[in-house]
Amino acid sequence: MQNREEVIKRNTERRKKRRKRRIIGFLVFLFFMLISVFIILSVTVLFPVKRIVVKNESIYTREEIVNASGIDNDSNMILLSKGKVTSKISKKLAKSGGISVEKIFPDTIKLTVKTATPKYYLTNDGYFCVMDSDFKFIETTEEPPEKSIYIKSKTKFKHNLGETVAFSKEEEELMKTILKLTSNKGFDVSGIDVSDDVNIKFIANGRIVVELGTNIDMEYKIKRFSAMYEKMSDKAQGVANMKAFANDNTKSLFKDVKIDVYNFCGISG
Repeated sequence: MQNREEVIKRNTERRKKRRKRRIIGFLVFLFFMLISVFIILSVTVLFPVKRIVVKNESIYTREEIVNASGIDNDSNMILLSKGKVTSKISKKLAKSGGISVEKIFPDTIKLTVKTATPKYYLTNDGYFCVMDSDFKFIETTEEPPEKSIYIKSKTKFKHNLGETVAFSKEEEELMKTILKLTSNKGFDVSGIDVSDDVNIKFIANGRIVVELGTNIDMEYKIKRFSAMYEKMSDKAQGVANMKAFANDNTKSLFKDVKIDVYNFCGISG
């Protein structure tokens, strides 16, 4: 009798567990079905873009910015890629900069666009190809842009407006290192020549060519030049040869001669 009661009890417990598992399985299935339906509705019916707000601090019109963004009444807030919108505006409106895209649910997109600031330039076929701080090609001019840095590199220039100039990774690192090491040293860098790995140069204040040679001990070479520069007159012009200067070798040479520093670096235009 006791064994029969135990069997009935065990069978009852097993049925309860099976029922519980079925209920849990159904609830999980229902949950994922609801989530799936919500996702499908979100990217098809719900959250359409109904309003585009433009904070415009650029040379372009609101209409030009909206058209370049590719956003229209068929756009969906969920599917909209902020990165792709930023890229579209940047490429189609070459002089645009400081672009940001903000989603304000349920139906508003806010675009912020500024005018790109010239930072660097290259020469090409007698013209000056101007770039912003991200090396995006923003315009072509007949005169070099003021307060911008000339770049000479091995890169062959075949870029369209709005595209990023594809310097090699090594060249970019060299340029960034030189600008970082020369920051707050009492002079401005007006040109950088990374076209020759063993003859790297930069131009200080448009009148002094600083020859660094290779990238070995660049920090020490630039520190040495900075100390030299502090003792120079405001009209000093020439070539500072820092090629041999290193942590264990303090040999350097400055030639105070009247030269065309741009032509010295092979800059035409």
